[in-house]
Amino acid sequence: MATISAQQLKEKLDSKENLFLCDVREPFEYQEDNISGSVNIPLGQLSQQLKIIPKEKLVITICAHGIRSKRAQEFLSQQGYKALTLVGGLKEWKEVY
Repeated sequence: MATISAQQLKEKLDSKENLFLCDVREPFEYQEDNISGSVNIPLGQLSQQLKIIPKEKLVITICAHGIRSKRAQEFLSQQGYKALTLVGGLKEWKEVY
């Protein structure tokens, strides 16, 4: 399974690894809370917004609990991106960080 834990993501962010954080929640959810540096591309708009997602970066998909982001990760992988989904989503991230 192509996943990353909150702790692993924190380590990658701390080491300044070349990541693209793709938050696939709806804009109102994103505005309430998000991971700093993430880009909001709602799941329903992902296929139309591929051009703004850099293929040379590891893409981390994020949502509230990990369900929508898993679908996004699977779609992006099919499109040739290297993508991982944040296990437990923003809920898990907030519990750890």
